Amino acid sequence: MKSLINTNSEKTIDLDREIDLERYVFLDLETTGFSCERDEIIEFGALTFEDNHFIEHNILIKPKSPIPLMISKINNIDDETVKNAKSIEEEFERIVKIISNKVIVAHNKDFDLRFLNANAKRLGYSEFDNLSYCTLKRAKKKLPRLKCHKLDFLAKHFKIPFDETQSHRATYDAWVLKELFLKMVF
Repeated sequence: MKSLINTNSEKTIDLDREIDLERYVFLDLETTGFSCERDEIIEFGALTFEDNHFIEHNILIKPKSPIPLMISKINNIDDETVKNAKSIEEEFERIVKIISNKVIVAHNKDFDLRFLNANAKRLGYSEFDNLSYCTLKRAKKKLPRLKCHKLDFLAKHFKIPFDETQSHRATYDAWVLKELFLKMVF
């Protein structure tokens, strides 16, 4: 039996049955760095499935501090990109509504959930205890001989179209993540 496991509560979902995509949210974050204590979310991208089609959710977030040049070179998000965006305080409720009651699918979900939960705690929301699935962990387990398990590398391995110029943008990566998830679980 294939299953989704939330390591915090050991909740599982049987993946041998047909997947009801309306129960899932495929998400990715772009941040100003790797520390959920010091760095900030600057983009939330997600896909949900409703009325027989996927809906994109893209939220740019204006950080309190300038975006480091090194980060801008990776994700093409700079201070100009987010100058008219709202703060995380203004946007977090939207993020909560998108994620609520969904199975979270992410590549390196621990990273994304650390940032989401740090912000939830700081802003007075409950931490996310959703069921979740990590494509990175699954790939390492399922494909241990691959030299790399990054999203772009796995996309190429599974012959998922991948545009290097769009990578590291949250919504684009969520689309690739969705395709990767479907390839990995079937």
